[in-house]
Amino acid sequence: MNTGSPTADEPAPGSTPHPAAPDSTALDSTAPDYHRTISLWAGLGLVLLLPMVGGSYILSLLGEQAGRCLTYGEGCSTLPDGVLHALFWSAVALGLTAAALPRTRWISVRYGAVILQWGAQTVLCLLIVGGV
Repeated sequence: MNTGSPTADEPAPGSTPHPAAPDSTALDSTAPDYHRTISLWAGLGLVLLLPMVGGSYILSLLGEQAGRCLTYGEGCSTLPDGVLHALFWSAVALGLTAAALPRTRWISVRYGAVILQWGAQTVLCLLIVGGV
């Protein structure tokens, strides 16, 4: 039998109901975006590594120095063996490290790894294009 008075579960007529307490999933979606940004830049660097290296090799082959190196063996790269490989694999390792570490822990390490990853990629591409 209904007496007309509101119960504890029902709001009084004409009043607004109290908002529900936020659940934990709503709090996770409002977490700082820099956690996702670091992962995004690490993944973007890993995805773009091969196209950047391939494009750099194509650009280096368009130059006069590459033609002279291929034709006469003059003016070829003077870099020690393994420098380009070391830069490539360090960019891969740093990118995987930044992507694999937990998002909410070691943020400064992840941030530094992404900076070093992009630095290694940039130096690698500049050395390839420069034909040093």
